[in-house]
Amino acid sequence: MLIQFLGGAMEVTGSTHVLSTRKSRVLRDAGLFQGRRAQAREKNETTFVNMEPVDCMVLSHAHIDHCGNIPLLVKNGFQGPIHTHAATKDLCELMLMDSAHIQELDAEYLSRKLDPNDPLIAPLYSEEEAEASLKYLIPHQYHERIQLTEDIGVTSYEAGHILGSASHIFDIKEGRRKIKVGYALDLGRKGLPIIRDPEQLTDIDALVMEATYGNRRHKDINQSEDLLAGVIRRTYEKGGKIIIPAFALERAQEVVYTLMKLYNKVDTNGNNIVPKLPIYIDSPLACEVSKVFGKHPETYGEETLELARSRSKMYMSEYVHLIGTVEESKALNDDPRSMIIISASGMCESGRILHHLKNNVEDPRNAVVIVGYQAENTLGRRIVDRAEEIKIFGKMYRMNAERVVLNTYSGHADSKDLLDFAKNVGDRCKTFVLVHGEEKSIMDLAANIQAARPDARVLTPSRFDIISI
Repeated sequence: MLIQFLGGAMEVTGSTHVLSTRKSRVLRDAGLFQGRRAQAREKNETTFVNMEPVDCMVLSHAHIDHCGNIPLLVKNGFQGPIHTHAATKDLCELMLMDSAHIQELDAEYLSRKLDPNDPLIAPLYSEEEAEASLKYLIPHQYHERIQLTEDIGVTSYEAGHILGSASHIFDIKEGRRKIKVGYALDLGRKGLPIIRDPEQLTDIDALVMEATYGNRRHKDINQSEDLLAGVIRRTYEKGGKIIIPAFALERAQEVVYTLMKLYNKVDTNGNNIVPKLPIYIDSPLACEVSKVFGKHPETYGEETLELARSRSKMYMSEYVHLIGTVEESKALNDDPRSMIIISASGMCESGRILHHLKNNVEDPRNAVVIVGYQAENTLGRRIVDRAEEIKIFGKMYRMNAERVVLNTYSGHADSKDLLDFAKNVGDRCKTFVLVHGEEKSIMDLAANIQAARPDARVLTPSRFDIISI
C-alpha cells in the first residue's frame, strides 16, 4: 500500500494524507494550511486540484488544520462519506461555518484596502459552501470498526488531544497480505484536566506519528496557574490589559477554567492571590463549542464529568462576559480598565484577535499571553520569536507589550511522550513515519526513535512524497 502526503509533512498545518491500494483510495484529514497569507492560500486552493478521486475520508478531529479544507474538497467534486467521532461531527458544524464566516469577513476587510482597479479578494469558501459539506459527515464512536472500502477498514481510539479526537488503525488487505497502519496525530498528553489520556496503539506494522514537539519537553501542567497568576498581578499593577489568543476549541475553555480556579484562591492571610479582573471571551464560537461538551459525556471518566459540570458554571461567573457583536468587541479597545481578553484565532492569523493585538501591542502596560503552538510563518510565531515589530492588516506595529509563552497548556504530546509512544507500539512495527512538525523537530525525534529501534526504518517525508508500506 502507498501513502501520499498532500500536507502536514515537514510542516505543522494542512494535514492531508491519502492511503491507497490497488483497489481503493482513502483520505485521512483535509486540513487548512496556515501561515503567510499568499503562500497558505496557494496551498489551500491547489491541494485537491490534481488529486485523484478518493472513495471516502476519515477525519481525526475538529481543529481547522485537520478539517478546515473539507469545504474545498467538496467544492472540487468529492461526494463520499466522511467518517469521524460523533463529537467531532458536532464540533465541525461550528468550526467550518465559523471558518467560512471569518474568511468572508477578512476578504471583505482586505478588499476595502485595495486599489479601486484591483480585483476583489474572494474567500476560500463561503458559508453556503461550508454548510453544503457538512452533510457528508458520518458519526461513530471509539473502538467501532468501519469497513471503508472492499480492502480497507479502520478502528478509532482516544487520542487525548481534544474532545472527539481520534487515533486510528487502518487494516488493509493486499492480496494475501494483511497490513495494519497506525495513525497518531494529533496525539495528546497524559494528565490533562478535561480529556482522557491517549490510548496506546499496538499490534501494527507501521506508525504515522506527529512530531510537533518532537524535540521539546513541556512544563508541568500544574505550573500554569502560578505563571498565569504572575502575569495578572504584573499587568494589573501597570494598569494594562491581558490579551490571550486562544483556539476556540478546547484552549479557551481551559484558560477560563484556570482563571476561575485562581479567582477562588486566597493566601495564608485570606487575601485573593490575584486581582479579579473582568474576563471577556470575545469569541462567539468558543461559547458555542462549550455547549458541545455537555452533549458527549461518553468521552469522559467520572472525575472528568465533574470537571465538565463545573465548566458549565464558569460562564455564569460575575467576572466572565461573553462578547457577541462586533460593536461590543470594538468597545473593549476604548475601555480604560484592566481586563483579560480571550479571543480567536489561536495562531493570530484571522478573526477578532487581530484587532485586539493591533490596538494593544504598542502599549508597554499590556501583556500578550500565548497558550498554544504557533506554526512557522504565523503572526503568533513572530510574537513568540520576540520580533520587535509585527505586521497586522499590512501595517507595522511596535511590540512593546510584555510577551508570555505558556506551553503548559499544550494539548500535544512532547518529545518524551512521543518517544514512549513509539517504544510501546510493539516489535511488530517496523516502519515509523514522522509528520506534523517542523524539520528540526522531526529530525531530532527521528534520531531518537532510530536509536531506540535500530531494527526499524524511520521515514521523514515532505509534501507530495509517496511512501510504500
